Order: sequence, then structure tokens, then C-alpha cells
Amino acid sequence: MSRRIGVKDLSNKLTFQVKVKPGSRSESIEKDEQGVIVVKTRAKPVDGAANNAVIEALSDYFKIAKSKITLESGPKSKLKRFAISFHESHDDKEKRLTIEKFLND
Repeated sequence: MSRRIGVKDLSNKLTFQVKVKPGSRSESIEKDEQGVIVVKTRAKPVDGAANNAVIEALSDYFKIAKSKITLESGPKSKLKRFAISFHESHDDKEKRLTIEKFLND
């Protein structure tokens, strides 16, 4: 299985790049032609509002707690790196597999 650019597996943490489009007319999550996740949000890039909106969007999309998602780098950039933390529970393993499949497709 080939790995997508910008996806790292750090055993209990999965990191990936996200291209953010703040101030969009609609909200969505999709992948661009390079396989990078693109999150469109209505939130403006003011006082971290867009970053918080992206975390909420990722949480809803992947059906995981917002507390498991952290912004690793790029707080003021449109290209950011997020991480999702996992535990060794069966539910987390299933969610991780689902997320990895989405990131690597």
C-alpha cells in the first residue's frame, strides 16, 4: 500500500496535512489532486476561529472527540499539520483504520 504525502504514523498518533480555506461560502471536507485534505470553513482566520472550526469539522467528519485532534503546526498558515491521538482500545483501533483508509486512498 502506498503512503500519501504528508501522512505520518507515529504509533499512537496519526499526523496529516490540511489545506484550510477560511471564509468560504460553504463548509466541506474533500481531498485535492495531491491527496491533501482541504477543509472549507465559513469561519474567518481571526483569533484562531478558523483553526477551531477545522478541528470541529474533522471531529464531525471522522466521528472522534475534538480533544483527540491537535494542531501541530501552521496556526497562521493555510497549510497546517494536524494530529489525531489514539489509545489501544478496540474502538480507537477501528476509527484509526477508517481514518488511515481515507487518508491513503
